[in-house]
Amino acid sequence: MKSSAKAPLKERVAISMQWGVPNCLERPPYEAYDSEKLPHERWAWEFFRRRDDVREAYEMYASETDRSNQTIPGFDGERLDEPGFWAMPPLKPLFGMAGIPNPRIADQPLLEGLFDRSFGQITEGTGQDYLSYEEWTPQFMKFGTVMVSVDVSQPLKKQLDVIRISLEARYGRKISRIHQAKWPLYLRVIDALAADLSYGEIDQYILTDYDYQPASQAARDVIRRATSLRDNFPL
Repeated sequence: MKSSAKAPLKERVAISMQWGVPNCLERPPYEAYDSEKLPHERWAWEFFRRRDDVREAYEMYASETDRSNQTIPGFDGERLDEPGFWAMPPLKPLFGMAGIPNPRIADQPLLEGLFDRSFGQITEGTGQDYLSYEEWTPQFMKFGTVMVSVDVSQPLKKQLDVIRISLEARYGRKISRIHQAKWPLYLRVIDALAADLSYGEIDQYILTDYDYQPASQAARDVIRRATSLRDNFPL
């Protein structure tokens, strides 16, 4: 009969760190994430690269993409263990991304072009009669206004919910800034879950650092919000 006992805590954490994330038992590495200065696309990548399905898809397609790249005459691009390499699923993009960078690498280039959105793209008003020099339109958009795309062929409610969150995050309502300040904690909780820490261990080793009472509803809400943001990050 197999034992169901977990591996020692430090061993579980060491395994989780193989994905290029900090030691979830230590607070300072997560405080290095600056919620005010880190670009929104980098925040998106930090949450996306912690998703199990993103990691699994990268492992599935990275080697084949790398082999395919090597057949291109004169190819001198990135290899699968380098920043900037994207694994390419064969049929269609996954997860709303144009490709899948290596989830083990946090500091990726070209993140602004990674997320392929069919809705929620935000264009800011410039006070001119056009959106950009490449995309003319008779729509006049004054300063302080934005135009947001919506895919009317898809259900509207979820799109509008995501758009609302994106606008609040980008344009700094007070409640959004307070929420965003917790994102480093959410990353730490996600990494703890990936290291197979129990709720009790998360209470003991992580949430008490932030003055949460063990087994409190507030502590459980942090875990719920962390996983929800990982799986539904607003682009």
